[in-house]
Amino acid sequence: PPLRGVINAAGTLDDGIILQQSWERYWSVMQPKVVGTWNLHSLTQTQHLDFFVCFSSAAALLGSPGQSNYAAANAFMDTLMHVRRAEGLPGLSVNWGSWANEGMSAQLENLHQERSASFGLSPLPMDIGWMLLKELIGTQFGDSPVSQVTVIDLDWSRYIPRIPSHARPFLSELSPAFDKSLESNTQPSFVLDLLHIPSREQRKHLEVHVRNVVSNLLGLSLEKLDNNQSLFDLGLNSLMAVDLRRVLEKSIGNKLSSFIVFDNPTVAEMVEHLATEVLQLDCDSKVQSEPTSNEIKASKEESQIEIHLSEFSQQLDELSENDIANLLEEKLNNL
Repeated sequence: PPLRGVINAAGTLDDGIILQQSWERYWSVMQPKVVGTWNLHSLTQTQHLDFFVCFSSAAALLGSPGQSNYAAANAFMDTLMHVRRAEGLPGLSVNWGSWANEGMSAQLENLHQERSASFGLSPLPMDIGWMLLKELIGTQFGDSPVSQVTVIDLDWSRYIPRIPSHARPFLSELSPAFDKSLESNTQPSFVLDLLHIPSREQRKHLEVHVRNVVSNLLGLSLEKLDNNQSLFDLGLNSLMAVDLRRVLEKSIGNKLSSFIVFDNPTVAEMVEHLATEVLQLDCDSKVQSEPTSNEIKASKEESQIEIHLSEFSQQLDELSENDIANLLEEKLNNL
């Protein structure tokens, strides 16, 4: 029988922030979607197809931290389907969200899946996904077939506050739950709380805040969170480091360095950096420990020495040069 339709559902992942990417890693993700789709497009030019469907990803539409290669590969699919439509050929790109128990998202670690859930992303049940695909293919036979459709189960009210503000104008056209107050210049509640507590307590308040943010991100109890242990030893990865910086930026209302987590990998170092370099809290906010008995004794001894030196200096001022020479000679002889 003649070929009547094409579905390209190929894909692979190799996540990592852009600084960790190499061309080899990029190409491994691009190849099945870019080369694969282009080959299918080129080899079916003379075929009378009923449909040509690409399994793209919502990552190409919304972006996804650590998935620049994957987003770019899927964006190629989206664009090529628009080109096919312009040439009078069938073409549909579906920007899928994750599928439950299937696909690449099902292979991700639990921390990745929990991270997606915290953004308001829920996986599609497989039976619903296949039903929607059938309906979407059916739309290709109408008078006005579409070139691109997004299918995603997303809670906008949870998703939008977690993304950078520069992406919100685009999403405000899509989401009825978008809250314009997010764009206001009012200070975050954490900063307001910080301003209304005594300066000596501010650093401790900041430490509690950072610990809570890290605990929620890692899914780790506060009891197991050691302020002096590297967060990367506790399970933090580069993608979660991006999330941590973003949450802290939002809560303290300040732009933070992209390397803040890598330069300050422990809670203690992070608090110190935020307190001194970003929020510029008063030095008095540091907790001053009580001096020990040895420190008190040493301080008294230093004071006594200073008194003796001062008295001896006054005595020398009253002596002539000859007297000083004779005194020095006497001391040397006694050695």
